[in-house]
Amino acid sequence: MTRAEDPQLREALDELELYLADQLAPLLVAGAVEQLLARPPALTGELLARWAFEQASLRPRELAAAELLFHALRKVHQLHELGLVTDPRFLPFLRELAAEMLQRCPPEQRERLAGLIAQLGAGAGAGRARTPVAGLTRFVPAATGPPPAAGTTPPPLSAAALASLQRFADLLEKRFGAGGPAPADAASSEAAQQLLVLAAADAGNAEELSSRLARLQTAGLGPALERDLLRNLIPTLPDWAVVRPEGASATPQGGAAAAVEHAVRLAGDRARTAERWKELVQSAAEEFNQGAFGRALTLVDLAARMARDGEVDPQLAARAFSRAHEAYDTAMLLQAAAESRHRPLLRRLLEIHPGWAPRELLDALDQEPDSKRRRLLLTLLEVWGREARPIVFERLGLAIAAGAREANAWWFLRNLVFLLRHLPREPGSDPRQELELIGPFTSLDWHPSFQRESLLLLAQLPDGLGLPLLVERLRQAEKAAAATPPARSPEELARVFQALAHALVHQGSAEGRRALVEHALARRPGTGDSLARLRELGRIDLANDPPVLARLLAELQELIPRRVLGFVVRRRDEELTLLVTALAATTAPAARAALADLAARFPDSTFGRLAAAGGKAAPAPVVTPEDGEEDEDEVPATPVPEPERASLTGDLDLFGLPGLLQNLQQTEATGRLLVRDADGQLAAEMRLVGGRFASCRSGRLCGEAALYQLLELPFPGSFEFTRTSGAAPPPPGDLRDLLGLLLESMRRHDELRRARALVPDDALLRAGGARPTAPETERDGELVRTVWARVRGGARARDCDEVAPVDLYRIRTLLAHWVGEGALEIAPEPAAP
Repeated sequence: MTRAEDPQLREALDELELYLADQLAPLLVAGAVEQLLARPPALTGELLARWAFEQASLRPRELAAAELLFHALRKVHQLHELGLVTDPRFLPFLRELAAEMLQRCPPEQRERLAGLIAQLGAGAGAGRARTPVAGLTRFVPAATGPPPAAGTTPPPLSAAALASLQRFADLLEKRFGAGGPAPADAASSEAAQQLLVLAAADAGNAEELSSRLARLQTAGLGPALERDLLRNLIPTLPDWAVVRPEGASATPQGGAAAAVEHAVRLAGDRARTAERWKELVQSAAEEFNQGAFGRALTLVDLAARMARDGEVDPQLAARAFSRAHEAYDTAMLLQAAAESRHRPLLRRLLEIHPGWAPRELLDALDQEPDSKRRRLLLTLLEVWGREARPIVFERLGLAIAAGAREANAWWFLRNLVFLLRHLPREPGSDPRQELELIGPFTSLDWHPSFQRESLLLLAQLPDGLGLPLLVERLRQAEKAAAATPPARSPEELARVFQALAHALVHQGSAEGRRALVEHALARRPGTGDSLARLRELGRIDLANDPPVLARLLAELQELIPRRVLGFVVRRRDEELTLLVTALAATTAPAARAALADLAARFPDSTFGRLAAAGGKAAPAPVVTPEDGEEDEDEVPATPVPEPERASLTGDLDLFGLPGLLQNLQQTEATGRLLVRDADGQLAAEMRLVGGRFASCRSGRLCGEAALYQLLELPFPGSFEFTRTSGAAPPPPGDLRDLLGLLLESMRRHDELRRARALVPDDALLRAGGARPTAPETERDGELVRTVWARVRGGARARDCDEVAPVDLYRIRTLLAHWVGEGALEIAPEPAAP
């Protein structure tokens, strides 16, 4: 099995390559080398030789190939010397690896390499190398510089770092007291989590971070091992994310996101940073697979930014991202794509991972045998939207030019046409090129499933461009049905006729509807239940198409049961039911009167009951994969904004509101949004104009404060969005950028969590010895005086929440600030009487 075919082998070789470049510590690569012991030594030898010759090409006059090959071999041998690889297979493996190195060494240098290997003792399995190779070209991040030399001590903390560390120690003491470890349950508390966030987010360098973590560990609050820091910080990230527009800064604004970044960037040295960065990428996939889509995007966005800024080896980053998409669960990707509010996040994930680029997705789709995987690939291509359409069109043209006519070639071609149907057409494109390319596939020469997709694409061409060919294909299908023997089986022809009916109606022209009605009422031989195809008309209002409406009403009257000599002569009741269904959406008075007459005269019949219901009891079927066809790739169309749609409703999970608001912002929606809690009670009412924030009311709060509070204190519930038009919009100056408000809300949520953890809701507060000051971010002197007046005589934190009509963040950050500076202190609970 090759490296590309075996993910475990690929991972092991990648880690070994990082170790050769001093990007991975010996302890961290030992497991990879143990995996390689079970593989042919030639695989490892190939990697070592490639690395050595690359180094030689970088500094050809300084280092000979023999010395570089020996250096690579010695690096592997060191793992055994350090006791990290004790597997009995190691020494035989090393002997064969040494032979590989000799074989790959230039002939004129083999004697030199053999002498070095003899010094290493590879043949006997003992001894140390005596010929060091220095000055190798390695990646050194510009921001961090080279690591300190072995045996040196880290530089002492600066005065600013010492002061920062002392403030952190004081805060820790104020929250949990001095003189010993925190209570047994404190380590799992929200306060401990936020102290960990604070320790990482505010650390200025690796030494300060280590000192802060040591303080937490001494108090029994921090992770037992520093290497667990990232895993402990990730759950503190809220499960939401806002996709910023292209070019906007993605720098974390502090809090949990900054803490996660520092946990990676301040790991201590390049090797540890690389390991934590890889863990960051892996954690993003793990969070996504658990349904935490927003948190996953936060992590992968951070990893991408660090790679872009050169904080990790570009080659390492490229390798990691080239295969990171493989760790994402198919079912969870489909679940995320199914909801429009998640699609902006999913689109951002696609942009970051090269394996999900449109061309790569199409390459995978061409040869993918698994139906579920094909569904996923189609869905991800839909998420790309307009950007993917030219690429799909180009690939279709290439596939057609190749003239592929294998038994299953139509699968891929059909999927390409399916994508063209569901991807938005880019401005300036020429639909006549699509007609020329797709038109031949609408003939009966192709598989019915492929033909159906092609017919439906013709129906979407603008300006009725596809109508003449649709009508022509209908006539050809009728002739094929009447032929002896028929050109297709009755089942296949039925599918073709149904697809044509759907296309003719949804093409949108009166000519298309008339062609369908003429076909249905003709009841030609071999065409099957042609009248059933009129169900497609039940989706549209025929009031503006008098000729079609007149034909249907005339046929309806012809089929109505009549009395002859006192007996009711029943005609084709099933056909009558189909005609009633065809008139379901028609508002014309003549149609409504005809249905009302049927309901009154035949209340006990199927068509009478259907007429009484307005013809809507049997809606037209949606085109879905038919039984017996290989249509398992069919996936729902990309949700497209519909300005005419009256309202949207749905459930909201705990962190669902930001995604909903961003979706409304991106679609430039205008209307009223009602947010309800889990009990169905109205929690907030918001108004949007063109995707911009106009107003909000929640309880006694209004305006931006109400929006902030909604997102500072998230809750699960439901929403109703009603689109409005015609109302006078507020002045442009009264509208606010919704994206900016969302970003500020998320920052406040993060800071509020920290403030409430350090000063809990039930904390009993009293004046301390310091004079109160206002935080730099709070400029409302009246608010500061009001809150201080409430708390200085003694009050619980929650008692201050409603002293002013502002969001909770502003009040609680004041309290946390005063506790931090000593103006307030958390008093002990009074003794029980």
